[in-house]
Amino acid sequence: MPPGGPPAVHQQVEARLAPLLGKKTAETAVRLSAKTWLSREADAVGLAELPRLCQGLRPMLTTFLGAEAAGHVVEAILREVR
Repeated sequence: MPPGGPPAVHQQVEARLAPLLGKKTAETAVRLSAKTWLSREADAVGLAELPRLCQGLRPMLTTFLGAEAAGHVVEAILREVR
């Protein structure tokens, strides 16, 4: 995290997913989504790439949480991560 700044995008997304999936599963989901959908490491994901990262997370979230809950989680991430 930059001094005095907000946490990195991947850290914010992981923090929102951790209560639902567990810390390690959230970290793995974000890492795999970034690598697969953005061809980059999770710590290199910026705000402009957040919608695509969420697009990559949606199928996994749907599997774990169901389609409706996954949709709510993705909407919350897109709304809250800065």
